Amino acid sequence: RITPDSALLLICDVQERFRTAIFQMDHVIATTATLARGAEEFGMPIVVTEQNPKALGKTVGEVPLGKQARVFAKEKF
Repeated sequence: RITPDSALLLICDVQERFRTAIFQMDHVIATTATLARGAEEFGMPIVVTEQNPKALGKTVGEVPLGKQARVFAKEKF
């Protein structure tokens, strides 16, 4: 059984530059935003990755990143 104490939400590279590159990105963003709001409501940790945010932009503004979200930039692969 999944509980808020035993799970986290990982949001991976939902960034501005990918709006036109990812198929049905509007659905990806809407679903991610719903999941983020739910995780926040249940007090679940949220981990966010951003691929080279200086070049590709931050996580899209429609995804609410609450105070418990930890954002990690990925600069090396």
